[in-house]
Amino acid sequence: YVSVVDDNNQAPFPCPAPVSLILTRYLDINGPPTRAWMRTLAKLATNRAHADRLSYLGGSSGEQRQAFDTHVTAQKLTIISLLTEFSSVALSLHDLIELLPRLQPRYYSASSP
Repeated sequence: YVSVVDDNNQAPFPCPAPVSLILTRYLDINGPPTRAWMRTLAKLATNRAHADRLSYLGGSSGEQRQAFDTHVTAQKLTIISLLTEFSSVALSLHDLIELLPRLQPRYYSASSP
């Protein structure tokens, strides 16, 4: 079980909760990574080649944006697949919970045929 509070000492989801519940119901582990995410992961990579590649993919030049689009967007990589590919990223559970985007609520309306 994990308890989490934000900067305002508020729990962003019901706590304490099992890690599996947090990762499946409250955090978007299957979402697309952003270039900002790549830069953050680059800082946490212990392998220099991984850090350099992640930093490059997170860059803002036209060439770097194209590389991000080709490597990440076109292949529909997820945050989890990136963490698998760049296995030297030293990400604690605390960091993971902090960095993952929150799942947004889905609003449904009743419709009739």
